[in-house]
Amino acid sequence: MESRQQQITIRKAQYEDLERLCEIYSEAFYHTKPSQLQWWKIIEDDTQYYSIVEVDGKIMGVAALITINKILRSGSRMGLIEDVAIDSEARGLGLGKLLIKHLIEVGFERGCYKIILNCSDTNITFYEKCGFHKAENQMRIDRPKS
Repeated sequence: MESRQQQITIRKAQYEDLERLCEIYSEAFYHTKPSQLQWWKIIEDDTQYYSIVEVDGKIMGVAALITINKILRSGSRMGLIEDVAIDSEARGLGLGKLLIKHLIEVGFERGCYKIILNCSDTNITFYEKCGFHKAENQMRIDRPKS
């Protein structure tokens, strides 16, 4: 039996990727409806960088890096990785690690002195394998439901 090498590509998300990204987010988190207007704002915002991973030309994962300009550290930046999701068909192939590695590189290229993320306890081991370590605590407040 002949085995074929899969073509894996990581690239910056583009406008036409929105529908597929919403499919992946809907499967991984909760139903996500496409909003073209909001997506245009995100694509044009240089503080937000959505990275996608394709396998043989099909989008199979997505993650975001948000950079925050700070007064501390002489006006340096920090990065926040958010919304990491891999299509269930492609989990276990190492695509999440590739996305995280790519976003770390992008963050450092953009002058981030640190890159942070929030995750559930079940994902700690995964992010430790990506080079992260536990630091501080997350505090949260949610907007009241109306």
